[in-house]
Amino acid sequence: MTTKTFLHRYFFAALPDPISRARIHAWTERRLGHRGLQPAERLHLTLGITADFSEPEPAVVEALIRAGNAIQAAAFDLPLDRLSIGGRSSALRPAKTVAPLRSLQAALTRAMVREGVTMRPGWTFSPHVTLSYRDSRPATQPVKDRGWHVGEFVLVHSLVGLTRHEILARWRLEDEEPDRQFSLFSA
Repeated sequence: MTTKTFLHRYFFAALPDPISRARIHAWTERRLGHRGLQPAERLHLTLGITADFSEPEPAVVEALIRAGNAIQAAAFDLPLDRLSIGGRSSALRPAKTVAPLRSLQAALTRAMVREGVTMRPGWTFSPHVTLSYRDSRPATQPVKDRGWHVGEFVLVHSLVGLTRHEILARWRLEDEEPDRQFSLFSA
């Protein structure tokens, strides 16, 4: 009897809310078909990722949770208005830089460094949501009405080889700037 081996990977991600996730998945299925389609519950945008480990790493998880706790950022809208089809996958991407997304990702990177956790070797931030894995002819197309309001980010434990994601922690993003006028009178 052979046992399936798997690896442990940890990453910060922005997840679509349930309605956006269902809309993106249904749209992808209509547009690209069933073959190689990512399950709806695995749709995410990676903000920072570790190397793979052969065993669970509780100390790394604790450091990542401390890094997540250090983040203070505002919620934002994430437009995904470009479909990119590559040689082996298809993804939704923002056509332009989304400043709050870049700021959140940079803050997470700094927090990870402070906690002694390094990014996966060779990984660079390229915002996208992978929709499917399959061989296709490369193409890029504009799309409309995809994306979501990012109100939180999460820490995910990916069991690589089992295709399973476990959410370890969640952090809410601020919905709006505090009312500065109110703060003048609350002292």
